[in-house]
Amino acid sequence: MKYDIEVPVLIVGGGPVGLTLAMELQHQGVEALLCERNPNTTSHPKMDITNGRSMELFRRLGYSQEIRSHAIPEENPFSVIWATSLAGSELARFDYPTVKQCWQKIKDDTSGTLSAEPYMRVSQVIVEPVLKGILERDAALVDVRFGFKLEHFEQDNEGVTALLTDCKTGKEVVVRSKYLVGCDGGGSRVRRGLEIGLDKISVLELLNNAGGVGANLKHAFKNLFRGKLPLDGRVYIVHFKSKDKKLLDKFGVAWHLQTPQGATLIGQNDMDTYTLHVPLEMGQNP
Repeated sequence: MKYDIEVPVLIVGGGPVGLTLAMELQHQGVEALLCERNPNTTSHPKMDITNGRSMELFRRLGYSQEIRSHAIPEENPFSVIWATSLAGSELARFDYPTVKQCWQKIKDDTSGTLSAEPYMRVSQVIVEPVLKGILERDAALVDVRFGFKLEHFEQDNEGVTALLTDCKTGKEVVVRSKYLVGCDGGGSRVRRGLEIGLDKISVLELLNNAGGVGANLKHAFKNLFRGKLPLDGRVYIVHFKSKDKKLLDKFGVAWHLQTPQGATLIGQNDMDTYTLHVPLEMGQNP
């Protein structure tokens, strides 16, 4: 069979995991093709924390400081605040160490028990273009193709044959690789092609089976929401921009502002970009 491309590794999915894997393969001297069905990196805020272990990986690859330069300033507060409402009264707060404070703690601790890098607060909408840009600039062994969708694949004893489609032109590209890696998210076409299912978790079922504390939580939930909200975690997610700091920062700059009714306001950049999670009312479709 004639192949358009032959490469040791085909990565399907151009999110943080796929992009980081491509960076690692470049570092190890392994050729790879990365395909992502969307023409560009994500346009909506998603993940907003990169933990210390991931930052250690970027450090080993030589890019931790470059990536950090796009993150929330290291001295900014790292607070989770509970309030009766956005315009109400503060109930409690958890002030976690800032990145700057974590750096000092790492410097002062000689036990070897801390990570070499603190966490980093940056939205996925910001960090994805940074990782993609690093690959396009430095990774001569990685072919990065956004706007290419995996249609299907077949595995044999020697490797994998995959059919990709150029979403812009409709042209089909046959790729032969030794390994295919699925980094294409919860709705992964790779996962489905391998007939790997998903474990569906029902909060209600967990509480029903828990007894004791679980039964008490279920009872408290029903009393709080009086049957108006579903006990399954469904929420509306709204991304918006605003510079109304008087309202949005009433309790100070917050990473998360949460209410007992289940709403969460996430500060994405400590300036003007926010994500609001609001519980879905019972009987409405998402």
